[in-house]
Parts: sequence; C-alpha cells; structure tokens
Amino acid sequence: MPVPCIRLDDRDLAARGSLLFVNRTKRLLGLLRSPSIASAALHAFTGIGFIGATLVMARLLSPEQFGIATLLVALANLGTQASPAGFNGAVIRHALRAETRLLFWGGLTALVAGAILATIGWSVYKLDLLSCGLVLIAVAFGGATLLAMSSLQREHLFMRSVMLSQSGNFALMLAALVMLLGYGRNQWFAVAVTACWFAAVVIPVWIRLLRRSQDGARLSAVHAHDVAQFAGVALGIQLMIQLERLLIPVALELRDLASFAIVAAIALSPYRLLEMGTTQTLAARVRTIEAFAARRRLAKRETLMMLGLCLIGAVPIVAMGPYVCAMVAPDTVVGRELIAIGVFSGIIRVMGAQGRAIASAFADPADLRLLNITGWMTVAFGALCGYALSHFGVFGVMCGVSFGWMARAIVSFLIARKFLWETAPPLDSNS
Repeated sequence: MPVPCIRLDDRDLAARGSLLFVNRTKRLLGLLRSPSIASAALHAFTGIGFIGATLVMARLLSPEQFGIATLLVALANLGTQASPAGFNGAVIRHALRAETRLLFWGGLTALVAGAILATIGWSVYKLDLLSCGLVLIAVAFGGATLLAMSSLQREHLFMRSVMLSQSGNFALMLAALVMLLGYGRNQWFAVAVTACWFAAVVIPVWIRLLRRSQDGARLSAVHAHDVAQFAGVALGIQLMIQLERLLIPVALELRDLASFAIVAAIALSPYRLLEMGTTQTLAARVRTIEAFAARRRLAKRETLMMLGLCLIGAVPIVAMGPYVCAMVAPDTVVGRELIAIGVFSGIIRVMGAQGRAIASAFADPADLRLLNITGWMTVAFGALCGYALSHFGVFGVMCGVSFGWMARAIVSFLIARKFLWETAPPLDSNS
C-alpha cells in the first residue's frame, strides 16, 4: 500500500518556523538569565562609573598626583578585597552563619591588614602619614563590609552580594563627582571618600545580618585551617590584580603609573568586571551539582559565553582606546600596543577565573594548599618578569605580569580538571 504524501501549505510552514524561532529565543533568553551574565551586567554598570571616575581624576590631577592617588586606591583595594576572603571562603564552604564571632575575627583581620599596608606605604612608597592613615581606615571598614558578602552568596542572593562588592566603585564615583564640582582635587581625596563610604555602610549591613535568623554552623577553631588556606589564595590573587600598580612605582616613576592607570581603566577594567562576575557566581553554582557531566556542561557554557563577550569587546577597545587616552590626558602618550597587551591580559584573567572558581568550590585541604603555593609562585614569577622587562617601560611591566597570569590560569585548570572528569589523570604522571 503506497504511503500517502503529506503536503504542507504555507500556513503550516509559517507555523513551524514560528515555533522554531520561539524555541530558539527561549533558549537564548535562558542563557542570558545566567547569574554570571546578570552579575557581569551589574559589574558593567558600576564599572562604567569606575572608568569614568578614573578618567576624571586623570584629567583634573597632575600626573604625579594621579599616580599617588592610584597607588593609594590600589593599597586600599588590596586590603579590602583580601582581608575578609579567608572567612568568606569558609562561610560558603561550610555554610557558616553570620554572627558576632565571625564579625569580630573578620574585622580584626581587616584591621591588622590595614595596619600592615599603611606601614608598607610609609616605608616602601614614602607616603605621608595622612595617606597611610586613610588606607588603614579604608581597609578596616571595607574588609568588615565585604565580610558580609559571603552570607549573601550562601543564600544565592548573588545580585545583592555583587552590589556590596561594588561599594568601592560607588565611592570612587562620588569622589570624582565632588572633584568635578571643584573640591578635593588632591592625591588622597579618593581614598578618603572610600574610607568614609565603607564606614557608613558597615554598620547597617551587619545589623541587618545579625538580626536575621539563619541556620548554619558557627565559626570555630576547626575552620582555622580552611580560613588560612582561602586567605592565602585570595591574597595571592589580589596581589596579582594590583601587581602592576605596586611594581611600577618601584621600577619606574609615578608618571608611568599614571599612564598605566589610564590604560587599565580603558583596556583592563571591562575584563576585570567579567572576571569578578564569574568568580562570585560560578563557584556557588557548580558546588550544588553532583554529576560530572553536568558540571562540564555548565563550565563549557559559562566559558563560551565569557570568551564571546571578551572577543566582542576587544575590537572597539583596541580601535578606540588610544584616542580616548589622548583626549583624557594629552600629555601622556599611550600607544596601541599598550591597549592591546591590556586586552590580552584581561582575556587571560577571565579564562583563568573559570578554572579557579571550580577548583575553589571542590578543593580539599591538599588541593587548597597546592592552589595556594602555586598561586604565590605565579605572583613571584609575574613580579620577576615584570621587573626584568621594566627596561621596556610600562609595556614591559604589563607583558611580564601577563606571563604570571598565564601560568596561574594553566595551574588553575590543571587542578580543576579532576572535579570535571571522574577519571581525570593525576597532575604528576609519575605518581
């Protein structure tokens, strides 16, 4: 019996085409609803303000003043981001509750970190006492404020945690606005506004957290090892992030630091925002997935989306970056090669953040120790390469530090692979 031939009229074809379009649109919208993309969008919003604030300060301050302001903000950011990170990692890993004990030890750690950085600013960079004191205050209050970020992440309140993490950018935006009005045009004003902002935020944030009834374990001595390991990893990461700003004043001059700050605002800042968005969401999400295949699918999807965003943004940044620099700081010559190496370094940082987030989510004490040790080795490697290549100016320092970021990305993926493949081979092939 012959099979009847079914002919589709134009209306059937249109209906099928419409259904296919709707299904593909739903899939695309599902990808765009990824927490990584949402947090990256919020980071982009505040990041635009950070870039604008940096360019405003570069325009209104002299190169020497802007160089000192950049160094002060770098020291404050280093301590603010690194000092509470050990406790934040333990809160996410062990589901610790927000309590006064956590606030006390985290706040004390931030205060000690601020004192150490203020001493370094006085002894190594020859900063005045007022600037060093402002760094101490900013780190103490900022570290205590960002300590609350982990409790929000533990509850999967990613957008609120990202808002809290961007407090420093809001402070810089306010400082730039005041400068535009004709006030505070000096090297320490930006870090002073940052310190006051964190001081105003820390109290209401912690009052609200302590009043909320939360389940979870309490911080105790058994968590000290993980806190130390997470703190070491975070400090190494923050040193890598600020390495050019800390190295250039030693190897070159403050005017060179001002040039790098302009390049970083245009070429590096967009990728730093993507990196932070990935780090703050991927670890908490992948930790809830048991199946190795599902972990790989999530990691692949996030990596492809972030790589696509990186490549899309690279073209206009490299094309327009030198012209923007010339408009903001006419006395500073910024070649296209500086913008290009900044973009290259930024892409490496974003890709490395994928492996680092997965490794930190599942790492046992031995893995954390390995991640910590190799992280510090890459910091030393990047610093040595940057200092050795400083003969070629800012471009040489940026190239040297990029080598350190490449080494860190490779190590992170080697450690993370055993959490994505059930039968991943050991790192040491001879074992």
